[in-house]
Amino acid sequence: MNSLKQNQKNKGFSLLELLLALAIFSLGSYAIGVLLFDSIMTTRVATDRSEALLYAQEGITTATQVRDTEGWANLIDGNHGVSASTTGYWYLTSNPSDLINNKYTRVVNVTASTSAWEKIITSSVSWSLTSGRPMSISLKTYLTNWK
Repeated sequence: MNSLKQNQKNKGFSLLELLLALAIFSLGSYAIGVLLFDSIMTTRVATDRSEALLYAQEGITTATQVRDTEGWANLIDGNHGVSASTTGYWYLTSNPSDLINNKYTRVVNVTASTSAWEKIITSSVSWSLTSGRPMSISLKTYLTNWK
């Protein structure tokens, strides 16, 4: 009879074992959730950065196109936006920036260099990943009056 009571006593889980298993499961679930959220945010940052880089490159390309098609004199110092003409060419606008897809703000800055034959072009794109977390990217190049 004594051995029968002992078998019945060891049959189930104790409350301590159950709480320990629940804690381990909860920690594992939390860690998976954090990794999932972090990977989603990392993907979003990478996607936004790639898109912003393309917009910044577009600003540099526009300044180069202005130099090549409209002439050196049309690269006016200051902050500019970018817009497309009906003929398919890009041009620098007098607006100090332009809003793209209601998310990205691009500024193309043209600055005189130490040489009269050289201009510094900086294309900056900024956006907010989340509220309170601003992001930005900038590209810089030097254009010369080669004609």
